Amino acid sequence: MLFESCSSYRFLTYLARVALRKLSGVKGVWLIRSRNVCMPGTTARRVHIQVDGEYVGHIPASVEIVPDALTLLIPARYIEKNRRR
Repeated sequence: MLFESCSSYRFLTYLARVALRKLSGVKGVWLIRSRNVCMPGTTARRVHIQVDGEYVGHIPASVEIVPDALTLLIPARYIEKNRRR
């Protein structure tokens, strides 16, 4: 999902709409389904990017989904507790 704006207020609006699942047709919002995204650089201005809510730098950049790239260590006690739900 791409959000376009320099306004903090606008980002708060986007966040509220994400929570309400009401992003369809909102100006400055794009939903792109892909395993990878390449974002070329621009000389006009620096464009900062976040991936999964974390600041990762600025363009030019390339982002890729890597299946099974993350291993989570979860205590057995937590797994057992949540299986009962």
